[in-house]
Amino acid sequence: SHQALAVTVGMAAPMPRPKVVPNGRASIAVEALTYDVAMPSKNRLRILDNVSCSFPAGSLTAIMGPSGSGKTTLLDVLASRRKEGTMYGRISFGSLVVGSPEANAWMRQSAGYVLQLGTPWVPDLTLLENLCFAADIRISGRKNVEDKRRRVWEVLRALKMEDFAHTV
Repeated sequence: SHQALAVTVGMAAPMPRPKVVPNGRASIAVEALTYDVAMPSKNRLRILDNVSCSFPAGSLTAIMGPSGSGKTTLLDVLASRRKEGTMYGRISFGSLVVGSPEANAWMRQSAGYVLQLGTPWVPDLTLLENLCFAADIRISGRKNVEDKRRRVWEVLRALKMEDFAHTV
């Protein structure tokens, strides 16, 4: 069995009870998360087994582990991207528990992650150029270029990365 490791950059602390912070950001708490999927050759395959971790608001977290250890599945479950399978345990965003309409709305508006292979990343382009390229690929053709660029700058501001926009 492979194991993944979540490393949060910053001060180590015991897993706190989730809370919503004043600026609207929320810590994420995962408690005893288990995730199973149906398999054609077996009854169920357990992908995540009793995972508990926390992601403090405003921190940068690296989830590391060998191939097959459940890193992407954990992110998919946290982002509500997994439609098949059965989840047990508790995931909360601040005071919101996953599955509630409030938590689903918060997730759509405030949380996300970039897949490792989801969008090509061109090493010779700046951060801004890479994000504009990704926006051109992913955002509906119904939006004009100005709307896409405006959205890219909204994302940069939300992530407090405007100062790095022109960095390769």
